[in-house]
Formats: sequence, C-alpha cells, structure tokens
Amino acid sequence: MIKRIILIGNGFDLAHEMPTSYNNFIDNYWSKIDYRLSQSREPHYSSKDFAVTYTYGYVSGDIFNAARNSSTFLSREYLENGIFNTSHKILQIHNNFLFQISEKSFENWVDIENEYYDILLSLIPDNDSREGGIKKINEELKRIKDELKNYLVEVEDKFQHSDKIVDHIKNIMDQPIRIEDLSEEAKKKIYKEKWEMFKNIALNENPDKNNIVEFYTSKFDKFLHSIVSKAVWSESAFYTLLKSHEDKFFEDRHDSVEVISFNYTSTEKIYEKLIDFNVTHIHGELKNDDNPLIFGYGDELDDSYLQIEKLRNDAFLDNMKSINYSKTSNYKKVLSILESGLFQVYILGHSCGNSDRTLLNTIFEHENCASIKLFYYQDSPNTDRYFDTYKNISRNFNSKTKLRDRVVNWQQSEPLIPYTLKIEVVDDFKYSKR
Repeated sequence: MIKRIILIGNGFDLAHEMPTSYNNFIDNYWSKIDYRLSQSREPHYSSKDFAVTYTYGYVSGDIFNAARNSSTFLSREYLENGIFNTSHKILQIHNNFLFQISEKSFENWVDIENEYYDILLSLIPDNDSREGGIKKINEELKRIKDELKNYLVEVEDKFQHSDKIVDHIKNIMDQPIRIEDLSEEAKKKIYKEKWEMFKNIALNENPDKNNIVEFYTSKFDKFLHSIVSKAVWSESAFYTLLKSHEDKFFEDRHDSVEVISFNYTSTEKIYEKLIDFNVTHIHGELKNDDNPLIFGYGDELDDSYLQIEKLRNDAFLDNMKSINYSKTSNYKKVLSILESGLFQVYILGHSCGNSDRTLLNTIFEHENCASIKLFYYQDSPNTDRYFDTYKNISRNFNSKTKLRDRVVNWQQSEPLIPYTLKIEVVDDFKYSKR
C-alpha cells in the first residue's frame, strides 16, 4: 500500500480563516502602534526598532504612511544621522529591515525569508561593511521573529474553526488512492512487486506462506486470484492484465497519513479525532521549547549559496534552515518516512517557494515519491493559482521528466477550498456576528 504525506503551509491556516500571513502580521504590528499613538496624550513611541515623535500631535494613520514610504526615509537625501526630520515629525529608524518588508507588504505581498536572503546576497561583494551588515540584519530578523511568534500565539489562542471547512479538508486528507494520480514510474514499481508475488503464488507449487497471507488480504489480489488459472503467464501478459483492471487495484486505502507541517501553529490538531495521522513540525512549534522555531532561508541548490559558504563567515549561516534542522530530530524523522516505501504527496496550502527548496527537493525527487497532488487556491469561480504554484514546484526539481510524470495535472486537481464554500463560510461568519 502507498503512504500519504501531506505538506501543510501557511495557506492551510489561511483556509481556516486564520490571519497568519506575513501581511497580516505586519498590518497588525502597525495597527497596534497606531492605536497606542492615537490614545496617548504623549504623541511619542519608542522601541528597539524605531522611535517617533509628533511635534503637533499624532494624526491617526500617519504611522502607516511612515512604514509605507520607508524607502524615502531610508535614503541619504532625507536621512541625517539616522533621523528623518520634518516640521511635524521626527522619525529615527533602528530596524531598517522591518521598514523594508513593511513597505513591500503595503504594496502587495511580502515573503520575509526571501527578502532576508536577498539582503545576504547584497552583502557578499561589500567587503567594507559586510561584517557589520550581517550582524545588524541578523539582529533585526531576530526581533521580527520574536514579534511574529507573539502575534501567532495570539491568533492561535483566539482561533475558532468552521465546521464546514474542517469537514471539507478532512475529506481531502482521507481520500482514497486514485490510479490516475500516480506516476507511470510508480505504477511500474507496483506492477513489478505484484508480478513477483503472483509468480510465487499462482505459478509456484511451493509458494511462500507470508506472500499467501498478504495476497489474500488485498481486495485486488483476491480479484486477481479469482480470474487467473494455472496457465503459464509471462510478465508482459501480467502487466496487460493489471492495466486493464487498474481501477480495482487502486481503490485500496492509503497505508497511513504523515503530516509534515511547515507552520509554527498547530491547526492540524483539529483533525486528530477525525482521522488517524502522525505529524512532524519541521520548522518548530509556538508553545514547545523542545521544538524551537526555525526561521530563515532554505535553498542550498541556489547558485549563490556556495558563495555564502565560501565567505567563511558563520553569521551568514545563522538563519539557514538546513543548518538549524540539526537542532532536533525532525529532519531525520522525515527522511525515515521517505525511506519507508512508496508515498503520495498532498500539498495543502504550501506555495513551494525557494525558501524551503532544499527539503522540498529531497521529498519531490525521492525514488519513493509516487505522486504529487496540489490542492490550489481558487480566487473566483473562473480563476485559480494552480499554475503559480506549479511553477514554484518545478523549481524544486532538477529532473523535469520526473516533474511532468509525478505532478498531477490541473484537470485532475482540485481547490483546497472551493470558492463557493469560501463565500458560504464568510457569510456564516457575518451572520454569527449580528
């Protein structure tokens, strides 16, 4: 039987209506500061990240404008001794990285880990300021990571799930294995295994007893035994028989479900009483000191990564995921799952971007990977992001032949949350607030 490995990313939380995106986090960060300034009689705010004073009193929303236009404040033209000074505002920025990701967040969508990696690369040719630059960006990233952790704990504590969403995703996680989802490469391995067993039982006068027991516990094997006589069979004839009755064989349930979570939250716990599965939080957990958060970049396959290693400056490796995987046994646990036999990958809410490329490549190109099925985001009844994620998945493959064989096509894929269900849940939420 085939094991199912479910990869869950931030889109899994978002599908449950949890505001856990980086954009949600950044918006919440500035909203809280805006509220404090609006309520305070002293229009001043100071932290390790920045300090601001409003000469004539604070106007609600102005701190958002400061974050939105940070590239202007950070330019030498406007900045003097690290201070931006106008007739009504004095802004001193300590965490440049916070303001850079904030500006991009307000413009569109931001990936903090990718932005961090881009800054690392920009420091490589800068011999004069490299040492101070890497120390500063790592300190800034740590403060952002701490703020993000506090925010996610708050979100998780307040979270209330929708039964409709949970019921729908539960059915996805527990789907039977479908023949059309499997790669041709995997089918050949399965056919070969069945042929060896068939030879031992149907064509051997003294078959292995263990094989007989296994043979009669499978629905397909019972069917096969009922239609096959003692006639001499060739391997090619056996394959032809298998292909003509594939639908009967692949109705078998998956062997087990292994969830690999790339999230810090534990949203998957909702499903513990609904289906049987094991979970590995590869990037750590919010409330588990034995599984610390891993936050940074994870693409050893990138051409520039070798340049970083050649710098011989350990600070450049401090936030590399592959380095920090050694903090726990989680990575070895994942490798053990991959080595245990054929598996099918379900992707629920993971963008498959480069920041996790090292691990994703290990999973996707593993010899036991039989299939990769993407449950995509649906924007509207007529638009979705299947191909956006497919392009990201393709970057995790060195062999494009394996990519095309293993990844289930759009026609045979489905949205994680259908647009109609999403609208229905939003309407239910609005009604419950009345």
